[in-house]
Amino acid sequence: VKEKSVQASSSNEAESDVSSVEQENLNFSYKLKGEFNKLNLKAAKAILRHLNFDENAINNALSDTIPPPGRFEVVDEGQPFTVIADYAHTPDGLEKIVNEGRVLAESSQGRLITLFGCGGDRDRGKRPKMGAIAEKYSDLVVLTQDNPRTEDPTQIIQDVMAGVTHPSKIKIIEDMSEFNDGEIGEEINLEDTLSVLSHYIDSIETDVDKEHVKTYMRTLYTEAVNIEV
Repeated sequence: VKEKSVQASSSNEAESDVSSVEQENLNFSYKLKGEFNKLNLKAAKAILRHLNFDENAINNALSDTIPPPGRFEVVDEGQPFTVIADYAHTPDGLEKIVNEGRVLAESSQGRLITLFGCGGDRDRGKRPKMGAIAEKYSDLVVLTQDNPRTEDPTQIIQDVMAGVTHPSKIKIIEDMSEFNDGEIGEEINLEDTLSVLSHYIDSIETDVDKEHVKTYMRTLYTEAVNIEV
């Protein structure tokens, strides 16, 4: 009975702590995007307040917080649409990111375009699952290679496509050098959100590195500002 009482008490305290975090007021502007980051900020604020830090100091510190590289990271090179880059390479990780991307896209009344690929010599079973998830949440999926290692890139893409039920939503660009040649740019509208999911953080393993993405964003920005309306 005593053990059950202690467990019940601990459970109630945990539920109370969660409720307290959710009620935190983020009365400051912040750079992090996504609902999960909003909850992270609330949790951090609750902890810092519990440690008796000054309210203004907490708000100032959290307002300048940026995500770790490749974790729902905003790539802003002046392009007139939102770009989110993330290291997600599992079905669960992909689903969390594209779900958040969907929220961002809908808030700007735009579409979600998801660019991703699956690495070679890794779990083949996850590939069709990731294809199904990307298709479910995205208006357009750009499917490419992401470090095939010793595998045939075409076979990897076919594995992903096995989970897709509406192939018309998928644009396959096997050679990522075409990333700079307008293949994707022609698909993007100003209000859209482009979600780039890749191992691009590890420049040793992949051709899709952050500088590649940034260079392309700068190109799109230059093209956009030169458009006569």
